[in-house]
Amino acid sequence: MKKIHNLIIHTSFISISFIFWLFLLGPEYISPLNQDWLYNGDLSIYQIGWKFFRDDIWRFPIGFNPNYGIYNGGSVVFSDSIPFFAFIFKLFESFIPDTFQYFSFWIFLCIYLQIFLSYKIIFCYTENFYYSLVSSFFFLTSTIFLHRSGIHLSLMGHWLILLYFLINISKTTNFKDNKKKLLILFSSLIHFYFTIILIIIYFLETIFDLRPNIKIVVKFFVQNLAFLITLFLLMYIVGYFSIRIDDGFGGGYGFYNFNLNSFFNPLGLNNIQGFSWSFFLKNIEFTNNNGEGFSYLGISGLLFLGLCLNNYRTGKFEIIFSRKVSISIFLLLTLLAASNNINFGEHNLLNVDLNKYIYLFLSSVRASGRLIWPVFYIILFSGILYIYFTQSKKKASVIISILLIVQIIDLMPGLTNYKFGKQYTENSKQFVENESWAGLSDNFNTLRNLNPENQSELYYNLAKHIMSENYHQTDISYLARVNRQTLETVRENLIKKFNSNDLEIFNKTAYVTKNVSLVKNLKIIYKDKLNIYFMDNIWLISTSNHEALSKNIYTDGLIDYFKIDQSKKVYKNFDNNKNNPFGFGWEFDKKNKRFVSIGPTSTLIFQLDNNLCKKKISLLFNFDRYFQNQNYLKKIKVILNNDIEKDIFLDNKEYFNVKLLENCSGNNTVKLDFYYDNPISKFELRSGLNRKKRAIIVNSIQVN
Repeated sequence: MKKIHNLIIHTSFISISFIFWLFLLGPEYISPLNQDWLYNGDLSIYQIGWKFFRDDIWRFPIGFNPNYGIYNGGSVVFSDSIPFFAFIFKLFESFIPDTFQYFSFWIFLCIYLQIFLSYKIIFCYTENFYYSLVSSFFFLTSTIFLHRSGIHLSLMGHWLILLYFLINISKTTNFKDNKKKLLILFSSLIHFYFTIILIIIYFLETIFDLRPNIKIVVKFFVQNLAFLITLFLLMYIVGYFSIRIDDGFGGGYGFYNFNLNSFFNPLGLNNIQGFSWSFFLKNIEFTNNNGEGFSYLGISGLLFLGLCLNNYRTGKFEIIFSRKVSISIFLLLTLLAASNNINFGEHNLLNVDLNKYIYLFLSSVRASGRLIWPVFYIILFSGILYIYFTQSKKKASVIISILLIVQIIDLMPGLTNYKFGKQYTENSKQFVENESWAGLSDNFNTLRNLNPENQSELYYNLAKHIMSENYHQTDISYLARVNRQTLETVRENLIKKFNSNDLEIFNKTAYVTKNVSLVKNLKIIYKDKLNIYFMDNIWLISTSNHEALSKNIYTDGLIDYFKIDQSKKVYKNFDNNKNNPFGFGWEFDKKNKRFVSIGPTSTLIFQLDNNLCKKKISLLFNFDRYFQNQNYLKKIKVILNNDIEKDIFLDNKEYFNVKLLENCSGNNTVKLDFYYDNPISKFELRSGLNRKKRAIIVNSIQVN
């Protein structure tokens, strides 16, 4: 009878999950052969990361994915492609088509486990099928769960938190601790944020269980040291350490945080739009990027919050954890989620300056708002079970049914934004549309960014194209973490090869950019050795001449060089999106509208007015050292048109002067290469993680 009962329950939940799966994705997107819904926003990252991993050979670490990102220390971990699924389906690579994706199945699995495990937890306390079933729908429709279905698919795995809760309340104590540790290990194969969350909860529990006994304390440290070593070993095998450990830290702690109004703020968003989750409450604006801390409880959920806090006050019922552990989890995770930057709505209540090493450590959870998830679920369980414990069974069932109806009515405006795959509607305006892009991977093995960087502006334009083609490699990528030092080294080496007129780097490789100044730079260096094409506001450069691209071929009229003439003596307030003289080795400071040098060399390209070309003139550069208090920059070597060299000693001056040739002899285009004797990065100064080597900021250029 028990087996039949369990079969009926599983069949029921599978049926419910299937219906909700259809509601969430629609009949088209549930197909594993349909990747069309994965083009937008971050969704494309997961599928492209899986695509390059699938098509590559097996490597070690087994999650190593060097063809996606090329030099960024690529791993299937850092494309958030759900490593566990990627490993399984890679085994069947020979049997699956190019458009195969496993994310729709992952969503179904998450839906099923979300509702089933929440049911199991409540049933463990109530042994009431109806009450447990109705209550489980609060978890199926929880805003923090559905919110991730439109943005971060791997982060839909909230069932990992629920499974930890279920293990904790299990009546069988055998191997309970080991089960929790195995779950933490497994969570690293889904997403590291779940690993962090579960580790925090686990250690809070175990610390409260400690006794002032030397043997117990030693045993605690030995066992948990062994566990952490095992976790780090697994992470190494999976590919977490394909980058340096310090590259795993990222900026954003204190920005991607939990706002103190998040429990009652229904302001939601997905990759398509922002909207309200509530029929009853109005949206409240917030500061920072509190989308990561989004955690609207709903009208009934707010009642549960009150009941949870009252239960903490009275200590009447132990729900999921002991009272002291539950309160500790609630307070610590809320504090960490809120970060050092405490916000309420649009107001900053408190900003605590952290020691840089503490900030560095906390940067491993840069999107700290996600740490609120266990607190959210503790609130739901506490409120639901408090009602059951304090009312008769019949009355409790009526109350929970009414509360579910109220919750669904309240959440309906949000739910309609997740109906039949609405959250995956393609934003076609961001993608390239020129038909000449189609089939490019037949001619080029590699598609590269002319200015190497992670999450370049090109990524979202070309994501659909890359997903639809079969490139062997690309660095048009967006990875959660990258090898910062290698990225800068590649940038420097690429500029060095360009300046040495190296054609080999174009072998079977197309370079793309939106920066016309870089195109000018290449044009001056290589002259007519390159083919330059312009499509969808993107420049494509190669040494190959392809007929399919011929109608997009570069013509001189497309490129205007920055002009220096007699009518204007001082040039400043440069615009990154308009004509400017800054070629390779510069980065635009949007706030101050100034260009900052990057790396050991940078280039200026411009044309002199014909009248100036006949005169003896010089350019006076007003500049700042990037790091004002560091006396690191003594000298700049300037090379004029690859020929004339001059050393400029800076001392403490704010200006340096560069003399230009008299009589341009018919060629009034000027190329100035600056070589800095000692550019330095924030990382080298121990003031940040940024590896970009900086030297000067150009404020203005004056004609003398």
